Amino acid sequence: MSSLTVRCWGARGTFPSPGIRFSRYGGDTMCFEVLAGDRRLILDAGTGIKALGDAMDGRETHILLSHGHIDHVVGLTQFAPFWQAGRPIVLWVPEGPPGAAAHLLLEPPLFPVALAEMPASIRVVQYAPDAPCLSQVAFACALFRSIIRVVPTGSG
Repeated sequence: MSSLTVRCWGARGTFPSPGIRFSRYGGDTMCFEVLAGDRRLILDAGTGIKALGDAMDGRETHILLSHGHIDHVVGLTQFAPFWQAGRPIVLWVPEGPPGAAAHLLLEPPLFPVALAEMPASIRVVQYAPDAPCLSQVAFACALFRSIIRVVPTGSG
């Protein structure tokens, strides 16, 4: 039985927050790495994926984007393995407009190099959020809406 390792490379919401004030818990946006045997699954590609890409070994790599919010995809532009010739990478995107976010981000005019022109061997796979399957392992992705309330605590 192979080991399973999960590492958080970023869990901050919406905006990255660099600096000493955020050093205890980190300032990078969503990016989690799951290692199982010789395989790697990266959950979301927030700004944390830059440090992950710089530290990666040669394992097979799958990147699963849960949805297209900018804090979950913006790190793709800084992912070093995209620039490694022939490096096999599978990019899993939600079907429909949410999956389009990664393509929009990695295309001119927002980024100078189109995804198809990057040196890595990148395969894009669309998945249906209600029934995705990654190499015989089923999973579900859902975007939960939350209500944020701002409650005044002072009198001024």
